[in-house]
Amino acid sequence: GCSSLSFPPQEVSERGGRACMRFLRERRLELRSSDFSTIDAKLLQCISDSCVIEIDLSDSKKLERLPFEELCGMPHLEKLELKRCDALKWPPPVVIDRGGIAVMHFLRDGFLDLTASVTTELPDLNALCKSMPPGGGLGCRIREIDVTNCARLRRLPVP
Repeated sequence: GCSSLSFPPQEVSERGGRACMRFLRERRLELRSSDFSTIDAKLLQCISDSCVIEIDLSDSKKLERLPFEELCGMPHLEKLELKRCDALKWPPPVVIDRGGIAVMHFLRDGFLDLTASVTTELPDLNALCKSMPPGGGLGCRIREIDVTNCARLRRLPVP
């Protein structure tokens, strides 16, 4: 890579031409298997300025936290893939397992999409809210849960 270039960001350019073209043409940011613990402010600003629509951080084993408020404030960002980010505690696995679009829907709108899942019970909502990192800012605001076509779901919690 050309270390003197400031755009695309180094995190993209060091991944080669294909990653650069996806970033520049499709506004998709491929950061799978990254070794950082969070997204730094410079990269975050670049993501915002570039109107990125998709970020894939899957398999980033050291990723511990994300700037969710900033990411949710990016109107173009539609998809945030976080599969197999073992050190990341929020959002919870039940959300991450539904895919990147479901992650953004959960973070922005408090929508927990369990459509057609094979779950037999709803996740413990109190535990789910308690897993929110301190100072996360967004709070736990589950506003809607979709259990359409959950054929194995045995019961719903009673308040």
